Amino acid sequence: MTHTSQVSPQQYVDSFSPVLATGQDVLYISLSGGLTNSQGSIHIAQDELAEIYPDVSIYAVDSLSASGGIGLLIQDAVENRKNGMSVQENKADLEDKSHRVCHLFMVEDLLFLKRGGRISAATAIIGTALSVKPVLVIDDEGKLTVIDKKRGRKQAITELMGRCRTSRDLSRHDFSIIHADAPELAALLVEEVKMLDPEAQISVNMLTPIIGAHTGPGLAAVIYYGDRCKMIK
Repeated sequence: MTHTSQVSPQQYVDSFSPVLATGQDVLYISLSGGLTNSQGSIHIAQDELAEIYPDVSIYAVDSLSASGGIGLLIQDAVENRKNGMSVQENKADLEDKSHRVCHLFMVEDLLFLKRGGRISAATAIIGTALSVKPVLVIDDEGKLTVIDKKRGRKQAITELMGRCRTSRDLSRHDFSIIHADAPELAALLVEEVKMLDPEAQISVNMLTPIIGAHTGPGLAAVIYYGDRCKMIK
C-alpha cells in the first residue's frame, strides 16, 4: 500500500526561501486543510521565515480543494496578477472563490475508501459485489464526503452530471476533468460537459499519486465553479 505524509515545515522553508531572498512575496495555495494537516507546517515556516526576511511575506490560501480545483484557483491567481491585483487582494479573492470550487467524482475500487475510513468494510465488500459506485464531493469544510451511491458506472455519471447541471456557475466556462488512469472514462465526462456547456473550456489531467493513494485507480472527477450547497443537495 502507498502511504502519504504531510509536508514538513523545513520543506516549506526550503521551497520559499529562494523566492523571498529576491525580495518577492509568496502566494501559496495549499491542499485543503480538511484533507491534510500541512496547514500547521505552513504557519511554522511562516514564523521562521518572517524573522529571516522581515520585508516580504508568505500569503497562504487554504484552497478547500484538491487536484484540479487547485488548478482552477491557480489560473485565476495568474489572471488576477496580470490584471494588476496586489498579492493581498489576490489572496482575498482566492479565499472567496475557494468556497465556490465544486468537486464531483466517482471511484472504481471501494477498498481504497474503506482503508481511508470513508466507508465501512461491509459497505466496501457488498458495494464491490453489487458494482456500486459512490459519488463523492469535497464539502465546504474541505473534507471528502460520500453523498450518494449508484449501481454501475452509467448511473454514477448521470448523477455526477445532474448535480453539475444544477449547481454550476453559468458565468464560468472553465472545467477540469481529472482521472486516475481512466482515460476512457475521462473522455466520456468531457463529452458530457460539452453537451452541458457548448462553450466549456476543459482541461484533462491524470490524478497525482498523492490523492490517488487514497482513492485508487479508476477515479474520475468533474471540477468547476458553482454552488457547493446546491451540489450536495
